[in-house]
Amino acid sequence: MSFRTGSTRVLLLCIFGFIGIGGAPPTATAAAPRLPQGTASSPSTASADTLDAYADRATYELIERARRIRTLEESDLVSYEATMWERIYAGVDAFRFRRERALFEQERSARVRWSRDGERVVAWEAARREVLAGSGTASLHSNLARGGVPAPLQHVPGDDRLVFGDQWALHPLSDSAAHHYRFAPGDTIRLNLTTPEREVRLVEVRVEPRRSDFRLISGSLWFDDSGGALTRVAYRPARAFDMSLDASDDAGDVPVLLRPIRAEIRHITVDYGLHELRWWLPRRYVFEGEVQVGMMARFPVVFEWTLRGYRVNEEDAISPTGALPEGWARTDREVERDDEPPLRVSVLVPPADSLLGSAVRLPPAAGRVPRAIPPEEIDEITRDLGRNLPSLPLPRPTVEWGFVQGLTRYNRVEGPSTAARLRLPVTGHSEIQVKPRVSAGTPIAGGEVTYRHTGPGSETRVSLHHRLAHTSDWLDPWGLSASLSAFVFGVDQAEFYRTTGGVAERTWQGRSGQASLGLFREEHRTAPTRTRFHLLRPVTGVRLGENLEADSGTWTGVRGTFRWQSGVDAGRPLLFASWRGEAAGEGPAYGRSIAAVGLSAPVRGRVTGALEVVAGGTWGDPPPQRLLYAGGPGTLRGFGSGSLVGEGLWVVRGELGTGERGVRAALFMDAGQVGSRGELLRAPRFMSAGTGLSLMEGLLRVDFAVPIRGGNGYRIQAYLDGLL
Repeated sequence: MSFRTGSTRVLLLCIFGFIGIGGAPPTATAAAPRLPQGTASSPSTASADTLDAYADRATYELIERARRIRTLEESDLVSYEATMWERIYAGVDAFRFRRERALFEQERSARVRWSRDGERVVAWEAARREVLAGSGTASLHSNLARGGVPAPLQHVPGDDRLVFGDQWALHPLSDSAAHHYRFAPGDTIRLNLTTPEREVRLVEVRVEPRRSDFRLISGSLWFDDSGGALTRVAYRPARAFDMSLDASDDAGDVPVLLRPIRAEIRHITVDYGLHELRWWLPRRYVFEGEVQVGMMARFPVVFEWTLRGYRVNEEDAISPTGALPEGWARTDREVERDDEPPLRVSVLVPPADSLLGSAVRLPPAAGRVPRAIPPEEIDEITRDLGRNLPSLPLPRPTVEWGFVQGLTRYNRVEGPSTAARLRLPVTGHSEIQVKPRVSAGTPIAGGEVTYRHTGPGSETRVSLHHRLAHTSDWLDPWGLSASLSAFVFGVDQAEFYRTTGGVAERTWQGRSGQASLGLFREEHRTAPTRTRFHLLRPVTGVRLGENLEADSGTWTGVRGTFRWQSGVDAGRPLLFASWRGEAAGEGPAYGRSIAAVGLSAPVRGRVTGALEVVAGGTWGDPPPQRLLYAGGPGTLRGFGSGSLVGEGLWVVRGELGTGERGVRAALFMDAGQVGSRGELLRAPRFMSAGTGLSLMEGLLRVDFAVPIRGGNGYRIQAYLDGLL
């Protein structure tokens, strides 16, 4: 079993788990370096470095039986046919986005045939593809005709039953596995069959890697004790993929704005079914993972398939030869494989209207929620995998600088400012981050020291800081676009104040949402304006304005956030909601809460509508820096970001867009009030309207907005995460 390097290749393998987004798994390439090899041996004759590989003799003997049958050809299994269903999903999301979007989703089904002589037949029945940049159905028909072998048909019964397609990890049943893994007994399940009377005994072996390496796995293997056949496997890498560690030679080719690139495979689960009480054949497969690209975005990935309706050792129901119905096409090709004879593949494709029209039989899009295995079963699997992860050796310290994750920025308080982040590993899953900051406009340098621990689907942070904070609930003033807005146009996207204190926070990430909860103790004070320069000042004569006059004091409190969405299928109604809240005392006690609920749905034909309602309020005596700030892309688009401030607010935003999800033209109107708590409904009403261009389902958005009540002039705004 081998793995390959190269920044693009390694990243795609760890993200998509050998998935070919174009429709077929990547074909094998030249051989790559292998992990150190060795030979399996009995506990009594093992070398010194493998004496502890097996917890007991029974475990050793079971693993040895499983190794032997991997190299034996199952002579009485000649062929099988089955119906395959396959789905690939890749989404795009970010911390401040209102919802996740489906970047790519493809579903397809076919009747497939496997033969021991190396022949494979794929007769496609239905297919559907959606991409964020627009409809993906135009090329789907031709891609299927020239595509390769679907992942299930790469399986050879009696050979390798752990993974499908390209191999990126060292197999725990390889000859050298004892040098890299430890094996321990797990649970046992007995299945009593009545016709004929027989007991099937399934035995679990737990696999633990000896070191922290993305190419080693931690997981659970289930075997049929009577012969050693692998019947189920659930595993994950020993640690997450980090390009700076696992592809360091190529990491320098990645633009600094995209660093760091990390990927975590949540789990890979493979199940087999017993057919005719003789053969364990593949039944279902699920891969779940997520890639993080700097602070810009996260890309969740799901790959799954099922096989059902088996016919074993029977006459061909689907034949690669003979006449085809009118409009059908046949493609015959050979697929090269490393160190193995090529596969002969016959692909049968019906007419495009039949293939795509049959897609109505496919289930609706589900986003990152798997269908092949129930989510509650997967949650139990991932909990077990999390408990089984070993204590990992320390990775090496790293330093980040430049434009990585907002370390370099520009605003009217700091002017040009930059920081460096030193990451010091504490354990394999935790680290200490030290981030000193210097700036041209602030005489007192800022800094943070953070302890960070990551686990399956969660993260814990404890930090001490002296830093600049902001008032925006809608935008990210530390991002590159905000810095460019201030440096070029003289428009900051928030008010700023300085804080000194500590925060302890826990975040959770699920398939349909995310949440966080934290405790803080902070001293606040004013951060005066230090620069008024921007590039267009000689042309416009407009200077960067004065910053907020913050109240000084110390507050101790709790804050939390929550976000949820009903799905990702843009062709159906989508609900999404978010909430953020905060309560503090010791200084003048206060609380604040903001909630947003939105709906987008097809209206008619190419027209889509969206509606969002935002409401927020405060109680107690909030300081100016913790009031509610409105205006800008997240609330009232005809007004400046954060230009409207009060103790309470409500905003209603409506849009109608026409076009495909890749490119839409939109008309919109916003209305709302911002004011004091007791007088909110009597406060001035603000309204704006305009037109916008939406790219990739609102992932990128450009608006021309005009205030029609409560303001004047116009604004052109470019931002991320629009309603449509």
